[in-house]
Amino acid sequence: MSLSFVFGIAWTASGLVPIFRQDWAGTPIKDMLAYPLLVAVLWGSIATLARISGLSWEASGIGIGIAISFFSGRARAVGAVSLFVLSSWAVGDLVGRPFWPSDKGNNLGKALLGAGLWGTLVGVLASLPIHTPGLHATALVVPIIVRHRQIWTQVKGWKQELSSAPQFNRDGLLTGLVFSVALIHFLLAFSPELGADALVSHLFVPGFVAAHHLWSFDVRTYVFAVQPMLGDWIFTINYLLAGEYAARIVNVFFLYCLALLVQDLAIWAGGNSRGGKWASLLLLSTPLSLLESSSLFIECEWACFLLAAVLVLARGLTDLEGFEKKVMLAGVWLGFGMGTKLISITMIPFLGCLVLWVAYRTGLKRISWPIISSLGLFAIVGGIPYLRAWVETGNPTFPFFNDIFKSPLFLIHNFKNARFVHGLGFDLLGKIVFQTNIFLECRPGVAGFQWSLILIPAVISSVMVKSWRTLILFLVAIGTLLITFHFQTYLRYVFPSVAILISVIASGLFCFQYTERHPRLLRLTGLLGAVGVNLFFFPKGSFYGKFPFRAAFSSKAREELLVHARPMRLAVEVVNGVNTAKEPVAVFGPPYVAGIQSDFLHPSWYNYDFKGAMASVTNSESLGQILIDRRVDFVLLQNDWGSIEQRRWVKELSNVVAEFGTVSVLELKPNVRFGRELIKNPNFSSTDGWSLGAETMFLEGKHRMLVNGPSPATQVVPVLPKRRYINRVVARCAEVPEALGRLQINWAGDDMGFLKADIDVFPCSQEGGEYSMTVVSPEHAAFAHVYASGHGVQFIEFEGVSLK
Repeated sequence: MSLSFVFGIAWTASGLVPIFRQDWAGTPIKDMLAYPLLVAVLWGSIATLARISGLSWEASGIGIGIAISFFSGRARAVGAVSLFVLSSWAVGDLVGRPFWPSDKGNNLGKALLGAGLWGTLVGVLASLPIHTPGLHATALVVPIIVRHRQIWTQVKGWKQELSSAPQFNRDGLLTGLVFSVALIHFLLAFSPELGADALVSHLFVPGFVAAHHLWSFDVRTYVFAVQPMLGDWIFTINYLLAGEYAARIVNVFFLYCLALLVQDLAIWAGGNSRGGKWASLLLLSTPLSLLESSSLFIECEWACFLLAAVLVLARGLTDLEGFEKKVMLAGVWLGFGMGTKLISITMIPFLGCLVLWVAYRTGLKRISWPIISSLGLFAIVGGIPYLRAWVETGNPTFPFFNDIFKSPLFLIHNFKNARFVHGLGFDLLGKIVFQTNIFLECRPGVAGFQWSLILIPAVISSVMVKSWRTLILFLVAIGTLLITFHFQTYLRYVFPSVAILISVIASGLFCFQYTERHPRLLRLTGLLGAVGVNLFFFPKGSFYGKFPFRAAFSSKAREELLVHARPMRLAVEVVNGVNTAKEPVAVFGPPYVAGIQSDFLHPSWYNYDFKGAMASVTNSESLGQILIDRRVDFVLLQNDWGSIEQRRWVKELSNVVAEFGTVSVLELKPNVRFGRELIKNPNFSSTDGWSLGAETMFLEGKHRMLVNGPSPATQVVPVLPKRRYINRVVARCAEVPEALGRLQINWAGDDMGFLKADIDVFPCSQEGGEYSMTVVSPEHAAFAHVYASGHGVQFIEFEGVSLK
């Protein structure tokens, strides 16, 4: 046993040497030690507050977190997340009564059940224009009012637990360390989002809903429009209440829930309460967890739902009372997992085997109906996004597996990320630890060092004491990981397995009763070494590198950080202010456009049609036509996008509005946006193309038209739907000074049926002048009836009418 610890220490040390040589060369010591020192400061603050106030370690840690939220100016965001969590608990307590007859306990399960139901409901209603902050806040308050007595009872219980005197023993010190590391994740949530996936989709979707009060299921614009997005809907609820930081904080909340689930799994598997705390600490100190919490990935929510299913079934294995209800509840959790991520399906075979094992032991007839009910709940909860995708695209997993479903809206092939296909081998564990960058967009070491230091001793310990519970968890986690890696060796796709394996480590190390001092010291050395090295590698586990302490507390520092790291975000803020019509914005650069209040067009697999159109561009004229056809007025251009020639074409078509570092906000020139005349004889060189009223007079020698309201001149021209046009006229009064003229367009469909009219009245003068209005054609427009008209019986003299 001791040899396995020694082997882990030696293996880790030998693997760290090349990483330090290649990846840490030239890094200042203060940057290397920033996170461990910050944990030490936070631990000291919690310990001091606990000593002075007499409050428990938990209460002191929460108090420090509340103080941080006020000093950072994020108290509103924290309050919004607290409202969501409390409402989720109330919904879970109300809806989950068949699963939890007792009002005691199961608080974590109730909160997760309610959160999953809220997210599912928003997903079902996402296409309706009803998503406003007021409606969502009201909806969250209602279940709190309904269950206010139960909530008050729970609050009193929590208050009593948190007010207990702090224990300055090993368990108390360990609790303080857990809260110190947890606060790191909380602090980072107050910094601006930098993650690519978040800025493209996970934060973009909530921002789009906030701007338009609905989500557009348009896969021609966003290939991810119909993908499972339960995690995004949960972000959306909180975003509507308090913006970006509420969404980031609720993501951290789910990491905390995951830490509690890992702790409960470790204790169930045979570890004691101290082992459970070590499990939470190992999870929170893993750089991969920081990667997940410091950006809006959805793996924290996803892992919570899957581990909740694993935990409820695991408890059912050892406590058959109420197992039927536990099976049904597991179906709901797995449904939430499927509603978050398709890859959840890789865990289902292993959990199904556990259910069938219990069925064999207790009699299949007893739980056959619960199994059917569980499958039904799983299909209802988890099948919603896949049904919608099938209806919208013909492919329930769009855009994946399109070689099978052959949706015409995407390439007929099975999408696969070629960067993460490395195969399986006996050296897989070593590669994951020391070459993490080939399994994820990150630096080496981000996976965590507990895998090389203490995983093998934990498994050996479990075998020695025949801890079948720990070994069951190990088989579920490893089996899920291997199936997933058979298709894609991507570390984020196995985050639930990572969490379960951390439970395996904690339970394996603490289910063995060490009687000798030597192995106990080796165990402590391995645990502290894993946590310490993990914290040392924290800078590699987020998009920030150095801890962005100032950006969490200063708006000026936030802007400086964005100029350096994500200037596209500042460009988005500017384009929102000038793009008042919310026309689509072309993005020629990385699509880090979360918060943009319009559609964005990006020439990549996110927008396959636009990518195909851009591939046909040969000059500035063809590029301009593509942008005009898509109603683009503004462009975001990064100075290293495309080729020099392509960037030159973009600049020829536009004027600079603003610049932020490497990104420019550009506006298409007027002669580009409105360059093609649709009117025939716009200057009245003849009446060809015009229909004249009974009293309309054509002044042939002057090339002018004399019209009034009852007797206009009109022309019908073909148009495109949802396209911006500018209607200009040049006119003067013919009889009465300051008579009223009229700009008018009547829109018609394919059958010439009337759709709507756009009218603008102008006071003309005897000197004459130019008048214009900008309009957008209706959704089904095919023709426009363009008028030269007065607004009364007085005649107006028109010199020209234009529609471009």
